[in-house]
Amino acid sequence: MDKDDKQWHIVEINLGWVSEYSNNPICGRNASFSPSILKFPRLRKLFFYKCFTSDDQLTVIPPYIWTLGSHLQELVLQDNPFLYGILSADIGNLVRLKRLILTGTNVGGSLPAEIGRLKGLQQFVVSGNLVNGSIPSDVGELRDLVILDLSRNRLDGQVPGELGKLQKLSKLDVSLNNLSGIMPDSLGQLGGLLMMDLSYNNFSGGIPSFLRRMPGLRDIHLSGNPLGGSIPDFWDKLSGLESIGLSNANLAGRIPETMGTLKNLTYLSLDSNRLLGTIPRSFGRLPGIYNMDLSGNLLTGPVPFSPEFIGRLGSKLQLKENPGLCVDADLGSLNVVVLNLSYCDEICISEPVAQDKYEVMLKSASTSIQAAWGILHLMLYVYVICVNSL
Repeated sequence: MDKDDKQWHIVEINLGWVSEYSNNPICGRNASFSPSILKFPRLRKLFFYKCFTSDDQLTVIPPYIWTLGSHLQELVLQDNPFLYGILSADIGNLVRLKRLILTGTNVGGSLPAEIGRLKGLQQFVVSGNLVNGSIPSDVGELRDLVILDLSRNRLDGQVPGELGKLQKLSKLDVSLNNLSGIMPDSLGQLGGLLMMDLSYNNFSGGIPSFLRRMPGLRDIHLSGNPLGGSIPDFWDKLSGLESIGLSNANLAGRIPETMGTLKNLTYLSLDSNRLLGTIPRSFGRLPGIYNMDLSGNLLTGPVPFSPEFIGRLGSKLQLKENPGLCVDADLGSLNVVVLNLSYCDEICISEPVAQDKYEVMLKSASTSIQAAWGILHLMLYVYVICVNSL
């Protein structure tokens, strides 16, 4: 009952079975929106989960959704694959909105600048849709925002520097889009950020140096971007990291020893790059690691892992496609089979100076052809396959 007009009001509409712990009614096969919801002026929450799932009826977000009044605080349209339409500029009318969740639909169009009028918005999740265009700088006006998830869309352009104003942000996910350019340094101002996923875009400019200013980070994922450059040595400043994704990022050079000081690390992917040198011995002392992928690089020398370490990770330890890696005899034949590597006495590793020489060559290569030629020479210099005389 509303204390002002002393009348009963419908304040929530929750449709779609979520789990046995919810009592939401299941949507019918031909579910649709009804303008009858306009009769509920005090509506605070509108929730549709897996309601528009039939290709027999394609549903479009009706314009009146964006005029539901100033009381609406939560608008959730989740996993509705046959829901179409756009995010209208009229969304700016929902000034009390705290949660906007739009996932798993065919909704397209661009993100309207009027989003910036929703000053109380705390969760802005528009993921797994067909949304295109750029991220409006007006998103930087959402100072109460805690979660920003725009992943799995068709967004392009650069990440606006205004996102650095979102001081309450704990999660930033713009993965699986077509964003490009250099990640703005202002993101380093997000002191409360716990999770950053910028993977599978077209970002360049190397691993951003602003990460060293974000000691609270728990998860950082930059895989699938043509970043280039080497892995910087600032991991001792990010002691809380639990997962790092840097696969297929066009990285070269050595792996910093300080990456092995991250005691909370459980997931590390550095595969499909051009990393050189030996695996840091500190990697074998990571107490919580359960998934490590170093495959598809140019790593050399004996693996620094104990039988217990190898047994704990099992198939989650990937070292394949590093022709210069080998296993010491004291690890036993079983671990040779598990890692799919040769014994070190079957491989002749050249002196380290040759490897250093060709690291310089790779860094100075001005074209991809020169880089590939440098890698070929490196492989010839760093190791040769020995003839087993036994």
